[in-house]
Amino acid sequence: MEERAHCSLKYREGDFIETTEGLIFDVKGIVHPDDAVIAYVRYVPDQKGDRIRHGQRYRKIYKLTHRQHYLQQMYPHYLRFDPVFGLQISQVPHNAIQRHYLPQHKVCELIIGKATDPCEKQTKEFITKIMQISKVPQALLGVSGSILVNLYSSKSDIDLIVYGKTTGYRVRAALHEHLGTDDEVTPYPHIIFRQRFLERQRNTGISFDKYLFHESRKTFQGYYKKKDFFIRYVKNWDEIDIKYGDKVYTNMGFLKLRGVISDDAEAIFTPCTYGLTDVKVLKGPQVEPIAEIKSFRGRFCDQAVKGERIEARGKLEKVDGRNTTYYRLLLGNTLQDYMVRLMA
Repeated sequence: MEERAHCSLKYREGDFIETTEGLIFDVKGIVHPDDAVIAYVRYVPDQKGDRIRHGQRYRKIYKLTHRQHYLQQMYPHYLRFDPVFGLQISQVPHNAIQRHYLPQHKVCELIIGKATDPCEKQTKEFITKIMQISKVPQALLGVSGSILVNLYSSKSDIDLIVYGKTTGYRVRAALHEHLGTDDEVTPYPHIIFRQRFLERQRNTGISFDKYLFHESRKTFQGYYKKKDFFIRYVKNWDEIDIKYGDKVYTNMGFLKLRGVISDDAEAIFTPCTYGLTDVKVLKGPQVEPIAEIKSFRGRFCDQAVKGERIEARGKLEKVDGRNTTYYRLLLGNTLQDYMVRLMA
């Protein structure tokens, strides 16, 4: 946990920050303004909250729309119109940050300390398991989510971060080998996918069979000894080659398209990116080139494979760089967004 004096540190996906009012935000993405951090409020002080830390009760806010509404009602100064991303977005100025929670520090704390709480103990065991099966060093792993900020419950999942491209693909390969063949690391059963589909995906209009096809081949989610785990792959700092303002994004409205995935090298990372070719616009502006699909939401990671023909709907954005202009499809802004493989 870093104190306010260290707020000049870089911030990236998986980190958490706490404001001077006691609000706890989770950091989104890897690109931020010079004076603020793009982050979504997650835990707020509430006398009726079911999470307790140091005698203080907190409430968790789940849906993004509810988080936005909370800030609008209670702390509107954390909502800014961002000229780079072209929309009102939640941002926390550096001078409002009281603490910076780092996932890698939490791993050290768990490994070195004596984890007696069942949730922390199981998280420690899972970290050790990942290191054993993938041969990745502890320094490139992090723990995020409620465990990072000590606001977990008995039902909290294990939210693991893996840093770096090489490390990420190594962990992914190890999970592909062990998921379903290891008694401790198991995939979700059919009934869980059905439940998640009804809760999160039925508004997209896609069939359960298509949803099941995509989700069942992902290895970043499942059970560790019957406890949910979710893994996010995040680039190392020396692998991030874009800075805030290098590109400017303009909302061009709704778009539905079909195309072929030309590049999936960054499909596992958050944010995830897919190269796109052979594009046909089904609904929306007839523009070109629509060169990529991007998402800041974990549910679209590892969604498609190079060479697959897909159908997707989301928000069309014009991307203006220093020497180039192109278009991209952004997924995850609404519950209606999707990307599915077109079966032969």
